[in-house]
Amino acid sequence: MKTKFFKLIISFALCFAIAISCTCVFNAEEANQEAKKVDIVFCIDTTGNSANKIDIIKSTLKETLNSLDATKADCQFAFIQYRDFTQKTSAFDFSYKVEDFSNDIEQINNFIDSLSLSYYSNNKNCLLSALIDGSNQLTFREDSVKAFVILGQNEFYDPEPYSGYDFSEIINKFDLSVNGYTLSCEYKFFTVNLGTNENVEKYYKYFSDYSGGKYYSVSSDDENFESNLSDTVKFILNDVIDNYGYVSGNNKLPVGEIVEDILSSVPEFLKVMLRPVVRVIVLLAQFFNW
Repeated sequence: MKTKFFKLIISFALCFAIAISCTCVFNAEEANQEAKKVDIVFCIDTTGNSANKIDIIKSTLKETLNSLDATKADCQFAFIQYRDFTQKTSAFDFSYKVEDFSNDIEQINNFIDSLSLSYYSNNKNCLLSALIDGSNQLTFREDSVKAFVILGQNEFYDPEPYSGYDFSEIINKFDLSVNGYTLSCEYKFFTVNLGTNENVEKYYKYFSDYSGGKYYSVSSDDENFESNLSDTVKFILNDVIDNYGYVSGNNKLPVGEIVEDILSSVPEFLKVMLRPVVRVIVLLAQFFNW
């Protein structure tokens, strides 16, 4: 009899914990959806190597952004086009160029139309400098979902000449997680490999894996390149808007603090039993971005 009664108490406690946890998680998500701000930066390779892709990239971006459902979130977009160092090309060229955030579709379309290619087709580019120094020119909103979408096919210098930047600078600059909890990263990287270079794939996966973003391969050699790229960009934007939440620059609260906050009104004798259950639920909720 005692055993049955004890099992009944445990079952009730578990249900109670799940109800409390899910209510807190879903209420937070619902509140977040109401005021979600999304800042997305497109980083585009405009070295001469992109000659057979730039028009498709431009038309894809315009089509996708023009058809985006403006009621889903408060979105704004910025652009960084990157090339090789001018020390290796020409003083009349640029290494990278930044267009700050805007939600004015006409202004965005005009900038996309203005994207041009370098006359130089170097095999490597200065993506690290473009991200590290270029991001300093971007006015991210403090409480926004922040995402970079990298479109490229060529390797970047690692380390870079002239700047001395290497990939560890990216990790430090954007507080990426090599072995830790990627969902606590404020900046998410979504990388689209437009070629077949294995080093590009490796590094692009670093960006996505260390930030909690995603990696995609859309080879320009594929006869369906245009439609595949369009589908990928649309999927990324909808994924960011629908499935990613705001992460504070100070990162999320430690799981332990969240658990104790949820259990703050629970009697002490129940906390001992509920704490491990609620902890698992919180971890699952954060992992799946509930």
